[in-house]
Amino acid sequence: MTAQAKNDREIAEGNSAKHGPGGTALAPTETSDEPWPVSVGAIDQPPIDPARYQLIGEFARGGLGRIMKVRDLRIGRIVAIKEMLRTGEVPHARFVREATITARLEHPAIVPVHDIGRWRSGEPFYSMKLISGRSLQDLISDAPDLDGRLALLPNVIAVADAIAYAHSQGIIHR
Repeated sequence: MTAQAKNDREIAEGNSAKHGPGGTALAPTETSDEPWPVSVGAIDQPPIDPARYQLIGEFARGGLGRIMKVRDLRIGRIVAIKEMLRTGEVPHARFVREATITARLEHPAIVPVHDIGRWRSGEPFYSMKLISGRSLQDLISDAPDLDGRLALLPNVIAVADAIAYAHSQGIIHR
């Protein structure tokens, strides 16, 4: 196993003293022959002009970040921007790594990443296709009987297919 692959695995499992506890959302597998080295240097270009995006509103929020619905004025379409709520070198590196790895995955059931950048403040973000709809958890909750749940099987298969594709690319989703 290469040093990069070992480091990626340690980060994913939360065992890296350098990166602290907790794992990244995506990490190359231990058996990957071609680990995907990604560093914060992946966004070392000049900061993005915030005037490029017109804020429409907050779309979703979690413990570590939020997703904003925006209009990308450069390309003229509505996109989602994911940005972090936490700051610091380690969370930023993990965030950029997640974005960069996700951007390399091309699959119909994986949301495509359009751009990775940083604001003038230095905070990283990435833009991606805006997907609306209901969560699989909500759909399952609203399907009280077997027939209703069996009707959701194509959705479950799509998720499993996306995970299998990521695995075929040497990525484990955690």
